[in-house]
Amino acid sequence: MKLLDLFKKKKETKTTSQQAKKVEQYDAPPAWRDKTGKIICPGDDCKAKCDDRCPIWWNTRGVKYLTTRQPFPAISNLEKAVAIAPDFAEAYNNLGAAHGAVNHHQQAYEAYKKALSLKSPYPNALYGLIVAEKNLGLYQEALAHCDEYDNLPGCNSIDLRVEIDNLMNPQEHTDSAPEPETELTQEPEKEPSDQESYLDIANGLLEEGRNAGYIVSESLCFIPELLVQADTVCGKIYNGINDYCENNPGANLISLTLTWAAIAGMGSVFFWDKDWNKLSADGIFETLTGARGLDEMDEYVLDTIGIGFSTSKGKEIVSFISGLSGYCMYRTVDGRTEFGLDDVLRAAKSMFAWGMVFEMNRLGMR
Repeated sequence: MKLLDLFKKKKETKTTSQQAKKVEQYDAPPAWRDKTGKIICPGDDCKAKCDDRCPIWWNTRGVKYLTTRQPFPAISNLEKAVAIAPDFAEAYNNLGAAHGAVNHHQQAYEAYKKALSLKSPYPNALYGLIVAEKNLGLYQEALAHCDEYDNLPGCNSIDLRVEIDNLMNPQEHTDSAPEPETELTQEPEKEPSDQESYLDIANGLLEEGRNAGYIVSESLCFIPELLVQADTVCGKIYNGINDYCENNPGANLISLTLTWAAIAGMGSVFFWDKDWNKLSADGIFETLTGARGLDEMDEYVLDTIGIGFSTSKGKEIVSFISGLSGYCMYRTVDGRTEFGLDDVLRAAKSMFAWGMVFEMNRLGMR
């Protein structure tokens, strides 16, 4: 073999080897996907940096902007998330919420539709889609989706149905109404004093609990020495969940805060009944998170009170509470397109009160 031919052969072999490496690198899933292709944050096991190459990183930034009343930066960040990962259902759901916050109803509609096409069932996205359809005047489509939403565990669209009915039949609701003295181009936001109190909201949540068979009490029963600590407990939960979301991009800050608040209400009653003096000395939040940390507070509480987090009953309850948190937030903002930390904490206190009633009923207190 001539020397030139041998050189060409070595060069071809090297080129083929380099191409194989490129293909191998291309085929390897990114750090934010598991082996099945699912988008998931590896957490501490991630070998890559959390930066602008990760859609979960962009989604987390978008959610933070959204929860701090900055919808336009939220939209920008969430659009980057779905540009990197077009199958990121959670990011599309959050993008729908961000567009809805600035009355971009068509864009919200499209984002929620996309989220639902990627993940089903997806109660939050379905609820958002109904709101977008209502705002676009797609009333029949909205009602059909209300039927679908009501068939999901812990979901109830009664308030949306009333709003849609009012819009479809305005004459029935305006014949006896007095004429306004001045024309308003935009509905004024409610002053804090006009907002529904967290206890009133909690009372509304009890009806959902009764319908699901979790609540027996006809009215809101509570333990005063626990309820007065709702502000403190819910504030600590929010701060802890916020830190948790830093290390777990893609986690829903509001949903987790409200869900954990309800479970904290359950745990507070259990430990109050067991030893109030010790609970008072140690603190509610510290008691519920001291054993396994905030990340596993839900597991610890359900295991400790005797339900079992991993049991079918435990999973059913967590699923119900998660759905209830969305309804609670909707009741709290009462149709407003913008909300802040004070609204989230008010909703969390409502869920805390609901959790108290749940555990009081389970222990035989009425």
